[in-house]
Amino acid sequence: TMDPMTVTLEEAIELIQKKQEAEAQKHIKKFEEEPELEILNGRYGPYIAYKGSNYKIPKDIIPQDLSLQACLEIVKLQSDKDTGKSKRTAKAVKATKTTKANKKK
Repeated sequence: TMDPMTVTLEEAIELIQKKQEAEAQKHIKKFEEEPELEILNGRYGPYIAYKGSNYKIPKDIIPQDLSLQACLEIVKLQSDKDTGKSKRTAKAVKATKTTKANKKK
């Protein structure tokens, strides 16, 4: 909402510092053994980022206390659930394409 042409040096420094603080609070935990796995604080709460995918952390678990093994278990459980959904979705898409193809004939 600020006009970039009217921002003073002090305001710019303050904005940069706020951004750096927010970025520092985003990272909750990293693991040296598995550099692709991180526990982050996101818009909707803490989550696990692993190999380009995000996995939500159950509300009853404290993110700071998670071990590498516990994180990998959460990832595995949620990955197993996702594969079931994608198979159903793929079948639904295929059925829709078949139906549309039959209508064109």
